[in-house]
Amino acid sequence: VKNIVMKNFSFSFVLTVCLLGFGQMASAQKTPVFQLGPRIGVASESLFDAASTPNPFGAIKSDPTLSYHGGLYMRLQSRRLSLQPELLFSSAASSLQLVNQPGGAAQVLNLDVRRVSIPVVVGIRFFKIFRLQAGPSFNNLSQLKLRDAVNATSFEHNFRKSEISGMAGVGLDLGNMVLDVRYQSPLTDFAPEFTIGGQTFQTDGTPGTWMITAGFKLF
Repeated sequence: VKNIVMKNFSFSFVLTVCLLGFGQMASAQKTPVFQLGPRIGVASESLFDAASTPNPFGAIKSDPTLSYHGGLYMRLQSRRLSLQPELLFSSAASSLQLVNQPGGAAQVLNLDVRRVSIPVVVGIRFFKIFRLQAGPSFNNLSQLKLRDAVNATSFEHNFRKSEISGMAGVGLDLGNMVLDVRYQSPLTDFAPEFTIGGQTFQTDGTPGTWMITAGFKLF
């Protein structure tokens, strides 16, 4: 119940920030400046959190791994406010560790995970180069494939194809360079459970993710 309340609160907060940003941008006296450019970055993420209650078929673990993302950003920017939608494609080589018996050796399963994300963040500018930003990210799972040929045919999951995350962070504008550090937290559970070899493992959803992204303003 606590998780549901926190997610609803987070979603309401993100939505409020975006609506206020849209309103302020529309009423700004200075005509917004349009920017467009490519973006590329890395993130530290885990596929899911291990279940808080023990799984009947053994323990599971998803270690943090580096994922890579790239795409485009657009920005409408006034003197103090900015509205920045993005289109990002991400790829990660994630792994699962299964321990079927206490004290037993872990079985490592390697997965290819690919997503398409559309973040929409509202920023507040300070001293012309610093930004505080927040907004939603709409994410779609385009591929989740087990690379282990032995277990690939027995791997099934009911991971969500689409999810919504809330994100917040800081940004820095240095000439034509755009740098962002953000923390992204899911508002909907992405990975409730998966099955391999006829055994179903429960998870506690998706953990938060730190992202570092750099962009280059073309115009």
